[in-house]
Amino acid sequence: MEIEREGLLPSGKKIVIKQGKGKHLRSAQRMMTEGSTNSDLARSLATFLCTVDDAELNVEDFDEMELADVEAIEACFLEKVSASIKS
Repeated sequence: MEIEREGLLPSGKKIVIKQGKGKHLRSAQRMMTEGSTNSDLARSLATFLCTVDDAELNVEDFDEMELADVEAIEACFLEKVSASIKS
C-alpha cells in the first residue's frame, strides 16, 4: 500500500498512514456494533491503515495509548469518514 502521510504523534512516536480503499472502510464498518460512534469507526479504520513505531495497531492498543495520540489519530480518520463529496 502506498503511504499517504507519515509523521510524529504528540508522544513522539512515528506514525505511518497508508492510503485506504473502500475495502478498508467496509472492513472497519463490519467491526461496528449497535451504539458504535464515529470515533469507534475512526479507530477501527486506523487499525487497517496505520502503523505506530513500525507496529500494526489493533483496537485494544487505543486503551493504553496516550490520550493526545488517540485524539490525533481519531481526528485524522474522523476527517476521512465525515468528509463530504464536493461538486
